[in-house]
Amino acid sequence: MDRPKWWRFFHPDLTLPIIVIAVFLFIIALGNLFGAYQSLFREKNLNGALLAGFSFFLYAAPAYGLLQLKRWARLFEIVLSLLLVALGMILVFSGLTNREFFYLATQGVIITVVHGSIAVYLLTERCRRVFGFSSGQKTEKQSATESEKMLNGK
Repeated sequence: MDRPKWWRFFHPDLTLPIIVIAVFLFIIALGNLFGAYQSLFREKNLNGALLAGFSFFLYAAPAYGLLQLKRWARLFEIVLSLLLVALGMILVFSGLTNREFFYLATQGVIITVVHGSIAVYLLTERCRRVFGFSSGQKTEKQSATESEKMLNGK
């Protein structure tokens, strides 16, 4: 049975964790889009609108690419997540020296846990295979074929 037309947007090898990551990124992107609207039309703040618009593309582009299983999107999101983990750690430690400790530390922990989890999953062997990267390890069939060739003297 063929998939519906709207479903063809998604890559057939897409996994549930990648869908969850992409949905999360789209939600963050949408929030940034609303922030750009707020900054531009309500607050008349062009700099805030440009920053929120840039942030929108920073989240929306890898979300779209992940749904299409594009290798660039995986790499981009790994780098972005690792940068945000570093930012989260800075917020946690700066919260220790600030009177607003709870707010900064909580924000830092949330950023670190969420983006750390994303980076960890995108670096797993299962995810690498979904994106078409080989593990460098031979499968049992490849090993058996090589062993057979060696025994036969080929």
